[in-house]
Amino acid sequence: RWEQTTPTTWRFYLRKGIKFHNGEKFNAEAAAWNINRAFDKSLNSRLRIYIGPEVKARAVDENTLDVVTESPDAMLPYRLYFVPIAAAKQAQNIPEEMSTKPLGTGPYRHFEWSRGQFYRITANDEYWGPMPKIKDVTYVWRKESAVRASMVKTGEADMAFNISADDVKTVPKYVSHPTVETAMVRMDTENPALKDKRVRLAINLAIDKKGLVDKMYAGFADVARGQVINSLVEGYNPALQPYPYDPDQAKKLLGEAKAAGVPVDKELDYWLWKGWWPRDDEVADAVASMLKQVGINVKLNTVERDQWRDVFYAVGPGQPRGALLQQAHGNEMGDSSQSTGLLLRCGGRAAMMCDKRLDEMDDKARLATGEERVKLYRDVWKYINEEVVPFVPLFQLRFIYGLSQRLNWEPRVDGLVQIKEMSLSE
Repeated sequence: RWEQTTPTTWRFYLRKGIKFHNGEKFNAEAAAWNINRAFDKSLNSRLRIYIGPEVKARAVDENTLDVVTESPDAMLPYRLYFVPIAAAKQAQNIPEEMSTKPLGTGPYRHFEWSRGQFYRITANDEYWGPMPKIKDVTYVWRKESAVRASMVKTGEADMAFNISADDVKTVPKYVSHPTVETAMVRMDTENPALKDKRVRLAINLAIDKKGLVDKMYAGFADVARGQVINSLVEGYNPALQPYPYDPDQAKKLLGEAKAAGVPVDKELDYWLWKGWWPRDDEVADAVASMLKQVGINVKLNTVERDQWRDVFYAVGPGQPRGALLQQAHGNEMGDSSQSTGLLLRCGGRAAMMCDKRLDEMDDKARLATGEERVKLYRDVWKYINEEVVPFVPLFQLRFIYGLSQRLNWEPRVDGLVQIKEMSLSE
């Protein structure tokens, strides 16, 4: 359990008697070490996308932990959900094993990994909670949706993650659910052409979002309503609407910008990491074609995940930025502050823009709670959609999971797949 003891201090009372998979004791000291490591500025972990104000954790006694924030943060317990708690001795003494032989306290423990082949886990007999119903699990990776679906059909696998709408008919059964993932195109507002708001508006008007959804996703996606979050996230603004598909107006805005000296003919690089979601490469091809039809010169760069990430995080001074990036943005924390902190605040870890007024609005919203917080963030998203226009929200994804007849499971809204929530009927 936990409580807020001062405006900037949260006290956590930890469950007693918990051990890591190697027998090492889990206590307040271990928790504090992990939290401080995860949010350490010098380490610059990607986990910092979940941070609000800077934090510092300290053990009060064996099973009591204080986490102090730089300024009040109503969302701290939600943020800490994403901090991995690893066995500290392993992390300190053999850090290279953290990714190959992970040691946690959860219902499953590492069993065997064959690089490029499979990864196996087995139920942790000393888990503190209810024992999982499935003892042994093997993960394999296949890039093509059709291959994943076929493995479920033939009995080689019990689950195929994120299959396409076209493959639904080939699996014994499937489940699907709205998620917090929004497909989007992000724009570098410092790019010579994209600095002009008219060009960014033209890009929004040039893309037929409903056409993409209808043609490629057959009811398993919903057009995004002017923001990169949906109703599952606190602060979502239901009054916003997507920009209409209006190529003629897009051409008019581009003409005005060109007459004002904006280099609208300059080639814009469009970065895609293929395989993030089904048919994402076809989406990129279609978007690039729509932009070219209104006179925007686009060069599509299809790259591997690591190279795409390098471009995604290249937002600092002097770092080469991508003009346009296609991505899915997932607000797993369920609060608007995660999205603004990552993508929209000046100095954000992946922010290709800076708007001082937006930062001020976000600062005020972060300090609020309840209905006031919701209202303030709705104003933030309205301002972003109408005044800043830093991206094109395309559609909200519905992940589709192909299942064997014997597997019982319901998907989560945050998109996490937890084996402990599954069972087999045989």
